[in-house]
Amino acid sequence: MDAAWTQLSPNHQTQSGGKSGYTTFWSKIRPVRVDSITSTDYRTSTAGLTYVCTDGKSQTEKRWLRVEYVNSQLEITGSGI
Repeated sequence: MDAAWTQLSPNHQTQSGGKSGYTTFWSKIRPVRVDSITSTDYRTSTAGLTYVCTDGKSQTEKRWLRVEYVNSQLEITGSGI
């Protein structure tokens, strides 16, 4: 989880609720399945995702993700539903 956290831009880390909000959300998820990916442009894609929660319930969503180079490293700089 820590490695994934470092792949978020500082701004997106804040938008994700900070480290504690991020950790709380992902600690309830096991696993995430990527059902589809569609590119919108060179830096933005939409992914169909299925989250399987630790209680056995699942939830699907379509989420856009923006990936950009920040300090010579690819980072997620934004996402939303």
